[in-house]
Amino acid sequence: MISLKALEILDETGGKLVYGNQFITVNDVSVDSRAIRPGGLFVPLKGDKFDGHDFISQALAREAAGFITEKWDSKLRALISEFEDIFVIKVDDSMAALQKLAAGVRRRLPATVIGITGSTGKTCAKNFLESILIECMPVMASPKNYNNEIGVPLTIFMATEQTEALIIEMGMRGPNQIRDLCEIANPRIGLITNIGDTHIGRLGSRKSIAGAKGELLQTLPADGVAVLNADDDWISYLTSITKAKIITFGLSADAQVRAQDIYLDNEAKAHFEVVIPGEKFTVKLAVPGKHSVYNALAATAVSVSLGVDTGNIKAGLAKAKVADMRLTVSTNSRGVTIINDTYNANPASVKAALETMAAYKVGGRRVAVLGDMAELGEVSKQAHHDLGFSVVDSGIDFLITVGEEAANIGRGAMEAGLDAGNIRSYQDNEEAIIFLRRYTRPNDIVLIKASRFMAFEKIAGRI
Repeated sequence: MISLKALEILDETGGKLVYGNQFITVNDVSVDSRAIRPGGLFVPLKGDKFDGHDFISQALAREAAGFITEKWDSKLRALISEFEDIFVIKVDDSMAALQKLAAGVRRRLPATVIGITGSTGKTCAKNFLESILIECMPVMASPKNYNNEIGVPLTIFMATEQTEALIIEMGMRGPNQIRDLCEIANPRIGLITNIGDTHIGRLGSRKSIAGAKGELLQTLPADGVAVLNADDDWISYLTSITKAKIITFGLSADAQVRAQDIYLDNEAKAHFEVVIPGEKFTVKLAVPGKHSVYNALAATAVSVSLGVDTGNIKAGLAKAKVADMRLTVSTNSRGVTIINDTYNANPASVKAALETMAAYKVGGRRVAVLGDMAELGEVSKQAHHDLGFSVVDSGIDFLITVGEEAANIGRGAMEAGLDAGNIRSYQDNEEAIIFLRRYTRPNDIVLIKASRFMAFEKIAGRI
């Protein structure tokens, strides 16, 4: 992090110094008292079931240099009397102060900021891009799921004066949220992976989703770059709402960065040729799935806009790994291959996972364990039902569903021709685990996928 004096924090947050020396310096910012490092700043946030102000003493015990607070009472005054060389800044709203401070730090950073959003593939595209850029420059990227109003500021704080590229994943649950994140991060490059049905239950239509995701493009400067999926249905709309230069990626012939001659090997890993303006080169990905080609192309397009040479792009793509619980492949002690794709789910990502399992060469049976997908609103029943046809198209041998909505996948699969004897529908994970332990045998392959709230990682770890 860029070091800041308490005086500078006051200027950025608009707070009031109520205790300590304004020249004390901080070298880290945390909202978790357990993660505070010596010399760090603690920003206590409030939620429905917690209040970070209750953990100020723990932060100070870990040698925090100071803290921001919405409270300033006799209890806190008594607490700080036990500590020397700290400062306290009083603010009206800790969350707002965190974001204002992050925006101030962003203004001091020399790094090029790349914002990434989209209905699917955000994290994977981020991972590919980080893997490429780390070949040739100092990079910082959003860790884990740091893609919201808390995670984006924390990502910015992780950058230093040496950081040349700051990759920020941006999630949203409704209108204006990505716009707010952009006001903090001020990206110069914006990547939208695609527009799909994720959050359609909240926003009501794909048009609204495109509008919400498109906020990233509307904030880009005229000398910025918008990186867009040429094969997406919303490419024309997204192109029309930005003043930035546009670079496209995809499989279609008119994409500026495209892939051709794609094939999947026995582990469903893609081999293909990348075509960029003036050059071609071959790539083999270390991660499974044909859909990974799109994420690799998206990262390549951003890299091209940054002037990265093809040698570094090729090397980075080949080394890129997926995050945990995103098509993570392993073999358990009983010889069953498990595709753990339990981080989240929507119709597009479930279809992609099914296609990945279908391409994987194994000697046994193919089993899909699918659970409820969240935030699909009025289309939920139909969306789950329609996935049953994708299940059959993928050529699986056995389907297990868990959850009330997911039961509709089984009904759709029966309509599409899967024998009812090869379908089981359960209401809780434990029932599915018991059946899988009894049913699966060596050389079988099992895909496990559902929205995050279903906690399907528990199934993946126990079969």
